[in-house]
Amino acid sequence: MISTEVSLLITDKLSRCSWKSAMPQPERVPLDRDKIVAAATQLLDSVGLDGLSTRALATRLGVRSPALYWHFQSKGELVDAIAVAMLQGLGSAVPPDHGVDVATWLIERAQAFRRALLSHRDGARVHAGTTPGPQQMPSLNAQVEVLMRLGMTAGDASRAALAISRYTVGWALEEQAQSHRDRNDHPKMNLQAFPDLEAAREVLEQHDPDEDFTFGLTALVSGLTRQSYPVGRS
Repeated sequence: MISTEVSLLITDKLSRCSWKSAMPQPERVPLDRDKIVAAATQLLDSVGLDGLSTRALATRLGVRSPALYWHFQSKGELVDAIAVAMLQGLGSAVPPDHGVDVATWLIERAQAFRRALLSHRDGARVHAGTTPGPQQMPSLNAQVEVLMRLGMTAGDASRAALAISRYTVGWALEEQAQSHRDRNDHPKMNLQAFPDLEAAREVLEQHDPDEDFTFGLTALVSGLTRQSYPVGRS
């Protein structure tokens, strides 16, 4: 025989189960690539590239890790997608009109590229080592088309665009690496034996990242755009 107390306990548990099953359950939003990339980018900004993992991302999305593999086969594939998403705000990839100064257009695009990389934690590391995918081809093609107007071959124009891109990524890598270090880690430089460097102490110790980047970028782009390129060179 079941005692009255046990019977009441069973009845109470059954009623609780019925009540819970009758409660409206929160609707689970289906996953898609865009939602995953958006969540991954937020996680990147929070924990950095080293802390970005499929397990942490799955927890953030309220799913199990295998659910992510329907959309991304590896962390590398996911990171590539984040790199593409970072550049979506760079504006039109249409080449400028023929009256627009080529050097100015290239410099402005590189400046926007750097800002996009710096807008996310480890953004430059995310982009470093990637190759242009379908979504980035219009932008690359626009740069190559503009450089070919100067007489470059398609090959040289591609090399020039790559040089500008790698300068920008490399600069952003240095900036983000330095941002994690305390300025006190760098002792004051003893430049007494180097008068030319002493004269430049303010630039060396209290540099302006934007101004310094643009100085080097302008030198690079000016050299590329002022050089003579015989039309039709193989």
